[in-house]
Amino acid sequence: MPFPAFKALDFDSLVDQAESAVLRTEMESGHAKQAQKYTQAVFTRSLSYVFTSAQYAAFKTWWNDDIGLGSGWFDWDDPLDGATKTVMMKNGVFAAVPIDLGAGSEPDWQISFQLDIRGI
Repeated sequence: MPFPAFKALDFDSLVDQAESAVLRTEMESGHAKQAQKYTQAVFTRSLSYVFTSAQYAAFKTWWNDDIGLGSGWFDWDDPLDGATKTVMMKNGVFAAVPIDLGAGSEPDWQISFQLDIRGI
């Protein structure tokens, strides 16, 4: 299931964070011990998109129906390397903030969420 084709990524919002892949055990004396937990790197990508009101309505339908209230995996085009990656929304949640365009205009919406990305 692909991410909706309409999208305008706010590059200023993009944050790529590696999650810890280390199991750390503190010792009573001496140095702590560490072991690798995963075979693949795990990243959390925080980002925001700007949608029109109609696009936001379509996004909510996609989130509800196509990816099961945010629980499912979907294909997403990574703007950093151009590769299509299979990702999921972290905890299935997003936040939507209206962007005021002035009197008489429908607002655009800034949609923010985090993605779980496996591998590099």
